[in-house]
Amino acid sequence: MALQTPVQIATNGLLLDESAKQDPATRAWNSSVALFYKTGGIPGRVRSSGPETCYIGVSFHHLKTTHRQLMYSSFAQAFSSEGEGFALRGDAVPRNPGDDRNPHLKEARANTLAQRVIAQYGERTGQYPARVVMHKTARFDDEEHRGCGSALSQIPVVEFVNLSSTDFRIVHRGA
Repeated sequence: MALQTPVQIATNGLLLDESAKQDPATRAWNSSVALFYKTGGIPGRVRSSGPETCYIGVSFHHLKTTHRQLMYSSFAQAFSSEGEGFALRGDAVPRNPGDDRNPHLKEARANTLAQRVIAQYGERTGQYPARVVMHKTARFDDEEHRGCGSALSQIPVVEFVNLSSTDFRIVHRGA
């Protein structure tokens, strides 16, 4: 940016409830975190005294065109232990109606994406991580384990974590 002025473009989907696909709190959180990041902030630094770690969040989004629907996969928000972050968009994944709620990558695509993340991580930090923590909201299936596992075979510690919503909450006493 020539003027070094952060910009966030807001569409009706962000501002108006009736055209939005997310609730108002989620839209407000996402736009505020985006602005915070664009102004140089790091929105959530994980403290680590252990080995250099690369945290990778796997997500999927739909791209609807007039001719067909594609599902793109992406390793969104890959971060180092120091908070250095970047995002990579993956290749197009054909839409599978049975996978709408929990999409999965084929082995080759999972391998390619994991390789790209680690290569980008190495370029940005000057070294490869000693540990990778890869997470997504759906469980990793066997093909994803094999694909990512083979791409990350040179990394000493690799962890696969699935994050899911639950009604369970922990509340601090007196809060």
